[in-house]
Amino acid sequence: MSDFTYLETREGWLYLAGVIDAYSRKIVGWSMSEKHDTELVHAALHMALLQRQPGAELIHHSDRGSEYASSRYHRLLHEHHIQKSMSKKVIVGTMR
Repeated sequence: MSDFTYLETREGWLYLAGVIDAYSRKIVGWSMSEKHDTELVHAALHMALLQRQPGAELIHHSDRGSEYASSRYHRLLHEHHIQKSMSKKVIVGTMR
C-alpha cells in the first residue's frame, strides 16, 4: 500500500511518500522531496521493490492521485508484474 503526506519544516514543506507491506506492517520503501510528484512516489516504490524483491501475484494499493495514476508509475508496476488496486471514486454529497 502507498500514500504520501507533507510535513512543515523551518525551511518549508517536505513531502514524504511511503510503501507499507500490509502483511508484515513494515515500511518497505520511502522517499522525501520538496515536491509531491510522480518522482516522489516512484522512488518510494522503487526502494520497496529493491528491499523486498516480491514474487508474482503482488497487489499494490494506492489512492487515485495523479502521482499514482501516472504512466511512469503504472509502467514500473507492469514491469514487475504487479497488479494495481486504486481506491474507489468518492462522490461528494452522497453516502455510498
